[in-house]
Amino acid sequence: MAIDLSPCATFLYTVLASHLTATLIATTPRKSLFRILGNFILCFIAYKQWTNIPNIPGSDTVRGMVAASVVISLLYATNLLFMTGIDLNDLIREKLADPLSMGLRARIDAALKIVQNTRGIGTSWQVKGTPCHPAFYEPNRRSPDRGVYVLRQMVILIWQYLLLDAVTVPLKLMSVEDRAREMGPGTEWLFWNASPEQWTRKFKTGVIGWFVIARLIIDSNHRLFSIVAVGLGGSPPELWPPFFGSMWDAYTIRGFWGTFWHQSLRWILTSWSSLITRTILRLPRPSLVERYLNILLAFSVSGLIHVAYDIGSNVPLERSGAMHFFCSFAFGIMLEDAVQEAWKRLTGNRTGKSGETSIWKKFVGFVWVAVFLSVVTPFYAYPSLQVPKAAVPYSIAEKAGITPTLSAAVVGMLITKFWLGGEE
Repeated sequence: MAIDLSPCATFLYTVLASHLTATLIATTPRKSLFRILGNFILCFIAYKQWTNIPNIPGSDTVRGMVAASVVISLLYATNLLFMTGIDLNDLIREKLADPLSMGLRARIDAALKIVQNTRGIGTSWQVKGTPCHPAFYEPNRRSPDRGVYVLRQMVILIWQYLLLDAVTVPLKLMSVEDRAREMGPGTEWLFWNASPEQWTRKFKTGVIGWFVIARLIIDSNHRLFSIVAVGLGGSPPELWPPFFGSMWDAYTIRGFWGTFWHQSLRWILTSWSSLITRTILRLPRPSLVERYLNILLAFSVSGLIHVAYDIGSNVPLERSGAMHFFCSFAFGIMLEDAVQEAWKRLTGNRTGKSGETSIWKKFVGFVWVAVFLSVVTPFYAYPSLQVPKAAVPYSIAEKAGITPTLSAAVVGMLITKFWLGGEE
C-alpha cells in the first residue's frame, strides 16, 4: 500500500523556506546579492508547495489554508529581507540575538523568532492594534504564568469548538434547493428585488459569518497553536497575546479591520503598499492620495492572498470574489471618512468632551458596518458556500444534537466570563 507523503512534503517545504529566510537574515547584510538569489530560491519553493496542494488529503478548507499560507510566507519573507530589511544588527538591537553567542546556529535561531512572528510581538516592528494580554493576568499582564495561560486557553478553545460546531451544522445540513435559492450563483447581485429569506441569508453571511464563525475559526486555530507552542516550552506566553480585539470597536470599517480583526497580515500588507506609494511612486506624505492609495493597495494584497485561498479550496478563479470584496473596503473607508468629516464640519464638534464616541454614534456605526458587510460579503463567500463544508474535524452537534452542544458552549462561555476574565 502506497504511503501519501504530500503532507510531509508540505511541512518540509515550509521548514526549508523559513530556515532559508532566517539564514539570509542572520548571515547577510540587507542589500546583499545573496538575498536576491535566496529570494529566487524561496519563489521556487513556493512553486513546489503550490503544485503539491491538490495532493494534500483532507477538506477543501485545509487545502485553501495551505494555499494562502504559501503566498503569505513568500510575501512576508520578501518583506523581512528587502522592505524592512532586517539583518543581524537589528536582531541584536531588538534583543532577539545575544551578541555573546554568535555561532551560526544561534544566529539562525534568533532570526527564526522574527520569521515566525508576523505581528512582530515584543519588537519595535510590533504592528499597531495588537491587543494586550487580558487583565486576568494582573499584576503581570506582560508575562502570564505558563500553566495558567495554557489552562485558560484550553478552556476557551473547548467552548469555541463546541460553539462553532453548533452554529455551523445548520448550514452544513442545508438542502441543495435552499442553498440554491438563498445563495446560488447570481443571488449576490440581488438587492432591491431580493426576497426576505435572501436578505436574511446576506445578513447571516455578512454579520454572523464574520463576527462569529470566521472569528471562531481563526481564533481557535491561534489558541491551539499557542497551547502547543507554550505548553511544550518552545515559546513564552508573552509572545502569544490575544489574536482579536474587542468587537465593540467595530462600529466603523476602520475599527473592524484595524482594531477588532486579527492583525497577523498587517505588517505584510502595509510593507507592500508602502513600497509602491512611497518607494516607487514617491507620493508626498501626508496626502490624501498617498493615504487612500495605501489603503487600497493593502486591501488589494489581502485580496490576492484570499484569491489563493479560494483556488486552493476548489473555487474556480473566475468565481472568486475575493478581490472585489476586499478592495470594496477601501472605498467604504473613503465614504466613512468623508461622512465623518462632513458631520464634524456641520456640527463644529471635532472632539467630544471626554474624547469618547457617544452611544448613539456607535449604534449608527454598527448599523453601517452590518449593512456594508451584508452587501459585500456574498460576493466573496457565496461561491465557496455552494458545497457543504464542515467547520470542525468532528461534529459533536450532529451526534449529540445542536441544543446540548450549544448549552455546553454557553457553560464554557460563562466560566470564561466570570472566572477567567473574559474571552480575550
